[in-house]
Amino acid sequence: MEKCRLTILAGTASLFMLTGAGHPLSAQEFTPVDAAIMKRLCEPPPAKDEPPHTQFPEGFPCVYDQNGNGKIVGLSGSGQSGFVTRRIGGHWYDLYADNVGLTQRYAFLYATVDCTETAYMATGFGQTSGTTPIESLQLLATFANGAIWAPVGSATVVQIRSEAPTPPPVAVGSCQPFTAQGAPPVIYTARVATQIDNTPFTPPFAIP
Repeated sequence: MEKCRLTILAGTASLFMLTGAGHPLSAQEFTPVDAAIMKRLCEPPPAKDEPPHTQFPEGFPCVYDQNGNGKIVGLSGSGQSGFVTRRIGGHWYDLYADNVGLTQRYAFLYATVDCTETAYMATGFGQTSGTTPIESLQLLATFANGAIWAPVGSATVVQIRSEAPTPPPVAVGSCQPFTAQGAPPVIYTARVATQIDNTPFTPPFAIP
């Protein structure tokens, strides 16, 4: 199963994705990070006389904080420059990262005109197959306000009218009309943006 998931990630990271902010979880409710699985995928292949300990023909390079000597951040083998792929709660998420840490590249999206109420992360372009919203198989997350935010819950088709660079509450003057593909509203498939991981990292990041 792990092999299938990583293959999917490598082939679908081109989806235009915007992220948002919703209702943060408490520190006790954060989804567990699957560090053991990520580390296993980073291991080199076993010797010929050893039983296989990974389903991959080769290990994937992993990114660690503290200049390569600290906590695992994620896999760098998704095939997309500038991404790390982090496994949290049984799901893989792509995050923008560089040597100085995780970076925020996406806006927080709202159905209201003033960046209030529920914030969303786009997971598709608003198409449906029957009554089922069409989404990318790859989920993109973002880093904001010291935590990782990801699309959570059921997918829905949303008319997006505004965006902001930070999670709620949105600072005065930060809310803007959402005009990524013309005049708002712009229709996206989306899920509620939620804090899922507040693991503290110490830059610089590196591949040992």
